[in-house]
Amino acid sequence: MALRARQLPNAVPPALRFDPWLEMQDERDSAAGLPDVPARWADPGPQRRPADLDDLAFADVATLSRLVRDRQVSCLELTELSWPGCAATTRSCTA
Repeated sequence: MALRARQLPNAVPPALRFDPWLEMQDERDSAAGLPDVPARWADPGPQRRPADLDDLAFADVATLSRLVRDRQVSCLELTELSWPGCAATTRSCTA
């Protein structure tokens, strides 16, 4: 597709992410007969902080986001869970 072939009105906000594969993905999805519907996350409802944070290692995104939103778990705790080399006290991370 030519750079200037598509008309874009000034009212359209700028893209927040450039992904050249996105247009091809849409074409593949429509060719496969997949519906073009927006993703919807089911609210898992109120969650309780587990006694051991390692239990959250394989939790879904909706559950983690609800725990963070309800201030049961902090973003820093989730980061330290997924990246044990990151020490909050020293503010430095090692691979």
